[in-house]
Amino acid sequence: MAVTIKDIASKANVSIATVSRYLNNPEVVSVKTGKAIQEAIEELDYTPNDIARSLITNNSYTIGLILPDINNVFYPPILRGIEDIAEQYDYIFFLCNTDQNIRREKKYIDVLLSKRAAGMIFIGTRPTDDEKNRHIFTLSKKLPVLLLYEHFEGISSITTDDMLGSYKAVNYLFDLGHRDIAFVSAPPNFSTYVRKRRGYEKAMREAGIPFRDEYVVYQDAYESGGYQAMCQLLKLKNRPTAVHAVNDQMAIGVMRAALENGLKIPEDLSVVGFSNSSISSQIYPRLTTVNQFGYDVGKMAAKKIINMINKKDVDKTMELIEPELVVRNSCARIGQ
Repeated sequence: MAVTIKDIASKANVSIATVSRYLNNPEVVSVKTGKAIQEAIEELDYTPNDIARSLITNNSYTIGLILPDINNVFYPPILRGIEDIAEQYDYIFFLCNTDQNIRREKKYIDVLLSKRAAGMIFIGTRPTDDEKNRHIFTLSKKLPVLLLYEHFEGISSITTDDMLGSYKAVNYLFDLGHRDIAFVSAPPNFSTYVRKRRGYEKAMREAGIPFRDEYVVYQDAYESGGYQAMCQLLKLKNRPTAVHAVNDQMAIGVMRAALENGLKIPEDLSVVGFSNSSISSQIYPRLTTVNQFGYDVGKMAAKKIINMINKKDVDKTMELIEPELVVRNSCARIGQ
């Protein structure tokens, strides 16, 4: 026969209400009482009924995590940060991979709602098409919603300043004497790529360097896309001496194409990525990139969504983090 809270209360010689308070918020009971309840739990081998607890507290202690591409090396540190904090507060998360498919995303949202998820975190940039984001606004009226690396007015978010990150990257290349700087990006149908291009253009404009359409190349946001983009740039009569890519995967593809075509990095071509994913420090030469603090942002996100669930954080604001340039070995002074 299953052990109940009533059995625990009887064994510990406390009220049922006290046991319930201990299970849901241990610090509200005295150390002596908590010890007695815990000993009773262990002696009777009691397992809390999560469904019953969620009905009593209106908190399922589950968080939905929705991300666009589980294969992207950018996401694991974020997930690790979320998990490390969630575990401390006895929360678990359901991970949903959408493959950037809005229909699938909506399906996962419905599943998470049916599982009584207490809140949801959407990780990664969103489409620039407002129609593909309308359901996020509707959802945010039902339960706590947090955006990571994106921002919509009226929805809580934590993000790094994409425009500033690319601006810093290009200015670093200017400091090394480069003027022929290409911008390699995924198509601008996702807002992060739009913001990064603005940073690139701002830096070029402030330096008084004429904008060259042929130096902006769009391909898929993967290593293969970076490779194809660099192959395209190598066909130009005046190829760039430096490339800024919107993520580390594309930057690595740029480097591979350059190396296969007889260029040396950084002697012949300087490359700057974006995100500071784990692979950026594992390749040779090690990649100079823009740090987006994935693990730290993950920890911040977990704390924020838990506070939102517990009504301790009700302000739907954006926390904007300044990105940091991480200088490694993939860039050199022009002509050096």
